[in-house]
Order: sequence, then C-alpha cells, then structure tokens
Amino acid sequence: MLLPVRAVWIRLIVATAFSGMLSNTFIVAQQTNPDEEPPKIPEISDEPKTVDPADLAPKPLAVLATVEFNNSSLRELVTWLEEQQLVVLLDNKALADEGISLGEPVSGHLDNAPIYLLLNRLSSLNLAWYMHDDILHITSTAALQERQSTEPYNVGDLLDDGYAADSLSEVITYGIAPDSWEENGGYGVIQLLGDVLFVRQNDAQHREVRGLLAALRKHGRRTLTSDPPQHLALHEVLFSKVTVEFDDTPLETAIESLADQANADIRLDGPALRAIRIRDREPVSLQLSDRRLRTVLQVMLSDLELTWVLRDGVL
Repeated sequence: MLLPVRAVWIRLIVATAFSGMLSNTFIVAQQTNPDEEPPKIPEISDEPKTVDPADLAPKPLAVLATVEFNNSSLRELVTWLEEQQLVVLLDNKALADEGISLGEPVSGHLDNAPIYLLLNRLSSLNLAWYMHDDILHITSTAALQERQSTEPYNVGDLLDDGYAADSLSEVITYGIAPDSWEENGGYGVIQLLGDVLFVRQNDAQHREVRGLLAALRKHGRRTLTSDPPQHLALHEVLFSKVTVEFDDTPLETAIESLADQANADIRLDGPALRAIRIRDREPVSLQLSDRRLRTVLQVMLSDLELTWVLRDGVL
C-alpha cells in the first residue's frame, strides 16, 4: 500500500513512540518489585534535640535528689553526699593550695535533680570533682586540669555515615575547650587509629567529648549537648517580666533582686569575675519597668562587658 510521504512520517513517529513506550514499560517492570517497599526518606525534626548530661555522668551522680544548702559548710555538703551512699575523698593538698577549708561556705539546692548538677556548681568556689574506682574525689579546678587520662571512643558508625576523620577531630578540638588542646599550647591530645578515636583529656572534657559524639549520632537540625532538662524552665523564666530601679546598686544585690522577682536561681560566676577584676559589689544603675528578664540582664550586663549563660541547671 502506497501512502503519501506525510502519512509515512506520521506512522514512523507513532511507531517509534509506541516502541519507546513498550521499552520503557518493560524496563520499569523489570526494576519494580511489588513486594519491596520504596525507601523512606528520613524525617528530620525541626525541634531541637538534647543530649541529657545526666546520661553521661557516673550513675551514682545521676540519681535525683532534693536538698538545700544555705551558707552551709563544705563539711556539711560532704556529709550529705556520704548519706547518699557515696564514698567521698577530699584532695586536701589541692584544697589547701587554693586556700579552701572544710568550713568554706556553700549555698545551693536541688529540686528532684541529679546530684552531679550540685557538684558542677562548686566551680564557683574553684572546686571540681571526678569519679574513679567508685570513689567521688573532690579537688580543685587547677588540680583537675592536671589530671588527664586517655580514653578510646569507637567512631566507626560515624565514619560509615560519611563523617570525615579530620572533621571529627576538628569539631572536638574547636568546640570543646579549644585552649586545652596540645596544638593550642594545652595538654589535650586526639588521635584516630582505625575507627577508634583516642583522646587524652581531663574528666570534665571527656564528658563533653562523649556528649558531642552522642549529639552527632542524633538526627536533628539542632542538637544541644550540655542542656539538662532543668534548663527548660529557665528558658521560660527568661521571658518573665521584671521591674528594676537600680541606682549604684551592688551587682550582687541586683542579681538577688532579679532572682527573687523571677523566682529563679541566678548566680554570679565568682572565678570568672575575679579573672577580669570585677567585684561582686560593682555598682550598677538601671531603671526599667515590666520588661523581660533576658532584656534586663542584657542591658544591665552590657556596660560591664558581661553576659549570661544557662549552665548546670542555673542561670
């Protein structure tokens, strides 16, 4: 049958298209398994996730407790710790070097919170702690810095997930006490051997390393590594309204006033203030009415070149 040239071209186009449809259909049929579920795309929550520091602390110190110390002595604190079935050993030489005695006044409280939080807050007295052989050692901050140990961290799963070995080391040394690492003149050492990361650091920094690695294993757009659940209430407190009329008011008194109004635990970091030669009685002047606590803190502290942080369950 003879057809016009135009008709021939039309038939060729249709046949080619039809042939392609058959071919494509055949290929799809070969690749599709009706019994196999299509791969799921992982969902990443927009809400920040948290690595609870209590999960990284020694189990005896993750126990919840309720207690209050109001200008009590260090001796009374030690006695209370022993009543919690803890074996406590004081580093008397280190404490003496810092001029710290058993009569040193201690203030603080726990409201159904882990014991480690109370111990961490002792940093305001230049005190530190570590657990070894089921013994709670209380020492000075300086002595803790000199006590290093080497711990192995298996990071094979992170390497399998695509994290580069160099990147893991960098995020640790840049994000955790940067000045404490050997490359910056400190004592900390980090070395990857196979899929094991060997880290030499003090006990406090080892806890932070564990927290950071745990955060990398959590799928979230933002993961907090040192944010205990107690901070949730403090985040809300920062939005509570306060009124201040400070006229050359001592900094310590001003902070106490804000703490009373907001019903929050707000503290001065004594060692940090002394390091930059700011006194507890540094005068502050500020008049603000019915403003958020975080706004008042920001304005009040900016003149002193200070800031605020949430740490260990207190502001």
